[in-house]
Amino acid sequence: IGPGSVTLSASGSTGNYNWYDAATGGNYLGNGSPFNTPDITTTTDFYVAAAPVQYSLDFDGVDDYVDLGNPAELQITGDMTIEMWLKPTDFSARRNPYAKAYGGEGTITQETNGTLSYYYGTSGGNSSPYQGFGSQVSLTINEWNHIAIVRDLTNGMLYWYINGIQTASTAASYPAAAKGGNPVYIGQGYVSNYTGQIGEVRVWKTARTAAEIQNNQISCCDCINNSNLVGYWDFNDGPGSATLSDLTTNGLDGTLTNMDTANDWLTDAPGHSCESCESPRVAVTATVSAGSAVNLGSDASLVCSGSVTLDAGAGYSSYLWQDGSTSQTLTVNSGGVYWVEVQDGAGCADQDTIVFIDAGSAGTALDFDGVDDYVNIGNPAELQITGDLTIEMWLKPTDFSARRNPYAKAYGGEGTITQETDGTVTFYYGTSGGNASPYQGFSSGTALNLNEWNHIAIVRDLTNGQLYWYINGELTNTAAATYATAQYGGNSVYIGQGYVSNYAGQIDEVRIWNTTRTLTQIRNNLGKRLIGTEAGLVAYYRMDDASGTTLTDATLNSLNGTLTNMDPATDWVTATAPIGDLTASLFTTSWGGQSINMTPCGRDDATVSSVAGAPTGVLLYYVGTVPNDVTGINGLGNNDRYFGVWKFNDNTATYTFVYNYTNNPHIDFSDEANLVLYSRADNAATPWTDSGATQDLVAHTFTATAQSTEFIIGSNGLPLPVTLVSFTASAQRDHVYLQWQTASEINNDYFELQRATDPEQFTSIAKISGAGTSTTPSQYDYQDFTAPNGLLYYRLKQTDFDGTTSYSNIVAVQYNGNNRTYLQVYPNPARLNQAVLSGYNFSPETTVTVALFGSGGHLTTAKEVMTDRNGSFTLQLTDMAALQAGLYILRANDKGRVATTKLIIK
Repeated sequence: IGPGSVTLSASGSTGNYNWYDAATGGNYLGNGSPFNTPDITTTTDFYVAAAPVQYSLDFDGVDDYVDLGNPAELQITGDMTIEMWLKPTDFSARRNPYAKAYGGEGTITQETNGTLSYYYGTSGGNSSPYQGFGSQVSLTINEWNHIAIVRDLTNGMLYWYINGIQTASTAASYPAAAKGGNPVYIGQGYVSNYTGQIGEVRVWKTARTAAEIQNNQISCCDCINNSNLVGYWDFNDGPGSATLSDLTTNGLDGTLTNMDTANDWLTDAPGHSCESCESPRVAVTATVSAGSAVNLGSDASLVCSGSVTLDAGAGYSSYLWQDGSTSQTLTVNSGGVYWVEVQDGAGCADQDTIVFIDAGSAGTALDFDGVDDYVNIGNPAELQITGDLTIEMWLKPTDFSARRNPYAKAYGGEGTITQETDGTVTFYYGTSGGNASPYQGFSSGTALNLNEWNHIAIVRDLTNGQLYWYINGELTNTAAATYATAQYGGNSVYIGQGYVSNYAGQIDEVRIWNTTRTLTQIRNNLGKRLIGTEAGLVAYYRMDDASGTTLTDATLNSLNGTLTNMDPATDWVTATAPIGDLTASLFTTSWGGQSINMTPCGRDDATVSSVAGAPTGVLLYYVGTVPNDVTGINGLGNNDRYFGVWKFNDNTATYTFVYNYTNNPHIDFSDEANLVLYSRADNAATPWTDSGATQDLVAHTFTATAQSTEFIIGSNGLPLPVTLVSFTASAQRDHVYLQWQTASEINNDYFELQRATDPEQFTSIAKISGAGTSTTPSQYDYQDFTAPNGLLYYRLKQTDFDGTTSYSNIVAVQYNGNNRTYLQVYPNPARLNQAVLSGYNFSPETTVTVALFGSGGHLTTAKEVMTDRNGSFTLQLTDMAALQAGLYILRANDKGRVATTKLIIK
């Protein structure tokens, strides 16, 4: 029914099994038995060969290490490459998987954020002068990672590769390293011992290329006689051996120190293809039978008010949804990722996934002062884009007195945008990797509108050797690309700052793609709020954080930025760029007889026509939530949608706006004559005012002539019916979080929150006071810390002052109560002054009080520590007190939730 994996098995060997896609050569796919194939759609042959058992070494992070001594072959002062396979199990402290001398021949340090740093220098030992160089990208904890550091002193560069991908590069500070007397260690160095597994280490006295690293990282090294390979430890000595053998002719064997030779050799090792030492390959056929595919519809849809029913289709023998339910249909009340897995009578399985997007309210933008305000994104590998590229953003410039950078990476590297003093924008990219020549500059040719919002998009199509500028949905300039590729470098990505002056004005909706966007794609999406999962979208900043110093990336890459020199209280401003959940647009030079129409969710219908003037385009947008400000609107009730119209490049143009509300579920047609169409200029304008639109009670429409305006329906008579705008439940680390919102309330006394494990038997767990009578939106939430494990159902019982009750829709959530707050001490028992406390599943970015009690129950000391965004923290206990030998109790308190553990000091 679609792509899927087949489980294959092999037997008869006492060793390992390696799997390939060809009888000889081909691609190595993995190892083990059983083996899950890659996704296939037709019957496919795979090939398996018996191979020797592969081992790794397990390091305890306390005193385990391998001593290689100080042979002359490892006193490398010039070009060098170190490759290793690492499986880290702990990021609580800085640790050394490989060390010689950080001020000498070189040392690798694993940092507490999971990244790696490489150090080398000219002192010859563990002292300055030295250079540190970070990988930028973190390792994956509890998984195998291939790492490679390349020191190319011939060309004065350093490179990091993680899992075959170059993640960072920088200029080398010194033309040569200084040799010294320090031994070479695997699993130990100048900071903490390594915690985790290490499998296969290669040391070269040459700078390996990206292709050499990528092509050989999962292959056994058939290059033992290569004179540039000075050390090669494959970690296959196995249990009982206290020696780590070097397979090169140099014979640089290492000695396991403080290690258990019976238990520290593990068969959990990174899989390798090694055709020269395998049995002949045997063909295994993975058979695929035909079936019928499941399709939930469009891969991404907007959650309209009310609920949506997903139907997987009839005729399957079984259904399994992501919440554990097994029916043919699933009712969706809120945004999220939903999937279903089906199986037919022949045993064929298929899965489909759909993303539902909650409607977004009018958010915020960032205001830059043109002096020192900027956002620092850092230098993540995802933004070191050297090929096809598209950058989109909304700009509202307030000053053309100086050249300014709304976006910058490197004008001689991956790319920078500069706003010129004539209001045009220029894109630069080049092959130096930094802010230096050679580079190409490419102008938009058309100036931005001062003190107005402008959408800009630069497209670098290196596949076809072209550059394109688009301003406000129009192609304004094209040019041939001078360079076939850009050079990545070590510069950070900045929004609002670059190599010239800081930006002056507002910025909103920044989108960075590693693909080329077409004119149609740009026009169809420039005013539409994206999901964040679109193909090729590597970073997406909605600018809707509204507070704090973090600019959130809405993609899965999480390339968050940090506001620098900015005031969160004043620099987050109400967004007035025309951004909606759904849009329709038209770009033309001849408006006679033209119109734009949209019917979001198949309900309200809006049409723009009779455009008079000379706009280059008109955008009609829809927002499916209550406005950010409802001042001036009478009788809004639960009406939770509005429309907006935006004209490009002609503020004085007029148009006719027709709003058909026939299918609006919140309209009380018995009081239709009292409906009013309200309008405002934009999200920052207040109050809403009566638009003076003409109402047609037969056609159920309002008709208004207006300029750039937003429209919403209220009532001068009866308030529109009161129902919930939203009600959601989400599983957190140690509780279920409930949220609901009302648009307005009449005589609402209180809510009862009810919970059930059987949707037929609800029990009240909390009582929350209502807002009485209110014409403004109200937000409510509740944290259910007593929730049991399993599939849970929640609903709201609403009670008026006169005792009248009503019930909300039911929401379901799968809750895993194992995610409780807990503490872990390592090592435990600990040597004096070596204990580290780690806390998990606490509230994110909050203060936790850690108290230390002696065996008699007396408080020794207490300390406050901040958790990270994942709710974790690490504390060196020697920071709290000089601990003597004995038994201690550690207690962490997070807003009344307490976790305890014992600590033994030897």
